[in-house]
Amino acid sequence: MSALTDFRSNIEDIVAEGDKVAVRLTNSCLHSGPVFGVPPSNRRVTYTETAIWRVVDGRVTERWCNSDTLGLMQQLGAVTLK
Repeated sequence: MSALTDFRSNIEDIVAEGDKVAVRLTNSCLHSGPVFGVPPSNRRVTYTETAIWRVVDGRVTERWCNSDTLGLMQQLGAVTLK
């Protein structure tokens, strides 16, 4: 997404078994363009992600991911909770 730039990922945990690798990440990026109608704030936002990668011959061939999109949208101001 070009509205979220200067993307950085920090691997918190990594576990491998067979052809699967599970990772827990903390991602951060700069909100530099409109996202879902929210104008850019030029603030750095962070969110967590858990992913499982299937690796064949040293290459990721499949990826399943669960990201904290709600937390990201709250930081962008697109969602407020009561």
